[in-house]
Amino acid sequence: MLALAVWVLFAQQVTAQRGGPQTAIGGGFQTAIPVGNFANDYDDTPVGLAFALTAPTWRNSPVHIGFGFAWNTMGSDKQDIYVADGDAFSNASLKVATNKYSYNALARFSPFKGRMQPYIEGIAGMSNYSTKSEISGTYNNGIEYESKDRFQNEVAFNYGWGAGLQIRMAPHVFLDGKVERLQSTATSFINQKELEIDNYGNLDYELIETKPKWMNIQVGLTFKF
Repeated sequence: MLALAVWVLFAQQVTAQRGGPQTAIGGGFQTAIPVGNFANDYDDTPVGLAFALTAPTWRNSPVHIGFGFAWNTMGSDKQDIYVADGDAFSNASLKVATNKYSYNALARFSPFKGRMQPYIEGIAGMSNYSTKSEISGTYNNGIEYESKDRFQNEVAFNYGWGAGLQIRMAPHVFLDGKVERLQSTATSFINQKELEIDNYGNLDYELIETKPKWMNIQVGLTFKF
């Protein structure tokens, strides 16, 4: 967090010296669509949120660098289960959820400064595919309990490109739409659509082992200063 704060302050100083708004902070909704052979392995379209922060590399430069973060939910299941703990019996619920977290470096080419500002960018980084389980309930004596566990956690490195268009809606405020194509190294994650939970909390699931390829569609707002 300290490094991020220093980086933002540096970008603001560069912007002030340049005399024009170029440092950009944006975010919005994202849909991730499987493409290529990966679409045969994984039949779903995760949705979520994405954010990006970029700044010019030097004064009046059309080349911007920064980083982006995205979260996509890949499904969740919840089941009421029966829990036995010694002589204390209780009813509880078990939730299992799979999420994808992406962390990417961005190199963006944005040469125009008018009302409409198209851009292209190169992307490289990593994605974390994580599945967590959470049990919550109340014992017969009224005591509440909660247990969380991450039992599947894999990483894939990814690279690709993006293209977008920013339209000025108000001073320093832009409507931002972007399409990304990302290709990843081999990884594995739980197929949430095939996961089953029995009445005692036992899980039956399968792992998808693949090289993910995504087309991400994102719409949101970007603020420039």
